Amino acid sequence: LVSSKGQWKSCRNVERKRDCSLGLSGIAVSTSDSNASITVSIDDPILKGYDFDRLMVFHAFGNDQFQPTVITSAVSTNIQHFPDKGYTLFEFTENLQSVTLKFVKETPEQVGFTLYGLNFDSNDSGIIYHTIGVNGAQMESYLTCDFFIPHLAALNPDWVIVSLGTNDSYTYIFDSLAFAKKMDQLINLIEEASPNSAILF
Repeated sequence: LVSSKGQWKSCRNVERKRDCSLGLSGIAVSTSDSNASITVSIDDPILKGYDFDRLMVFHAFGNDQFQPTVITSAVSTNIQHFPDKGYTLFEFTENLQSVTLKFVKETPEQVGFTLYGLNFDSNDSGIIYHTIGVNGAQMESYLTCDFFIPHLAALNPDWVIVSLGTNDSYTYIFDSLAFAKKMDQLINLIEEASPNSAILF
């Protein structure tokens, strides 16, 4: 369950004319409201074992950006910023099922915050499965995501599954050579970000 407060605007990689930066998810939300917040809760009784003790917040960095902070029932024992990979890491003293992301305006120059995605993690055994998807996305939609490489590198996947092509080919003017070229470009991005990952198309 995801809820928010404050004024937000969104941007997606399927928009032909956009003036926003995007990450691996292909979607971004931004706010200029320092009192805004986003709350994520995974306390669904059907989804047992989905608690977390680490949170990666993928966001824009810069002198004009608010600083992210979290409100939880546990103490945040460790906060690390990784601007080169585009995220801030929060580690907690216990496993959680919900968290609220808020923002701190530290200087007058800070005028907003842009969120690219959240990654919840723990030391539990099993498979960690990430999924991204934007309605109407084509192969080229992800080629224009500015932080595709650093965000994918931060997740360090063993296996990348790409399920794209329907929206590219659902046209009377499908160009198979152009499509193949875009596939090659996407493979190059994935290999640059995570050279040891297996890739399945």
